[in-house]
Amino acid sequence: MNPNNKLRGLLVALAICVLALPSAANIWILQAILTGDQEVPPNGSQAVGVVNMAYNDVTNMFNMTILLEGIAQEDLTASHIHQGPAGVNGPVIFSIGAGNTYTQTPNGLMKILQDVGPLPESNEPFLLSGQNYVNVHSVQFPGGEIRGQLIVVPEPGTMIALFAGLGLLAARRKNAKR
Repeated sequence: MNPNNKLRGLLVALAICVLALPSAANIWILQAILTGDQEVPPNGSQAVGVVNMAYNDVTNMFNMTILLEGIAQEDLTASHIHQGPAGVNGPVIFSIGAGNTYTQTPNGLMKILQDVGPLPESNEPFLLSGQNYVNVHSVQFPGGEIRGQLIVVPEPGTMIALFAGLGLLAARRKNAKR
């Protein structure tokens, strides 16, 4: 067999293997609890909300579910993802939408976003370090009625290791006292 054909065959096989490799994307799960006392300045709103987000760090695309209670659909004027740490107002980096883009449910308002974005790649370090927040604006509170920081939810394996480590530490302390 010709050595060039053998080399060509190996290169083709290598190319196929490389193309078949899975993506190295991480899917980050983030959550936020939205309340009026997290607004800057805090307000007396009784509305609350919950946000669940799945973020792909390769495509910068995300899925998000938002549940709101205590805000009428017609009063919700806007909702956004902002860049900024807790206690600080920051710029809008993604518009989620006004009340007419939410679905009315028996318990409040809901919005589901799938494969949206991308979020600016330069924002990723802020997102993954808890320096982005969701802000919901209303007629009564135009600067923001409820707000919550997006926080990365630890993966179950990390939590299991943490609790196992704490258990071992407690057992070691108990044995050391004997």
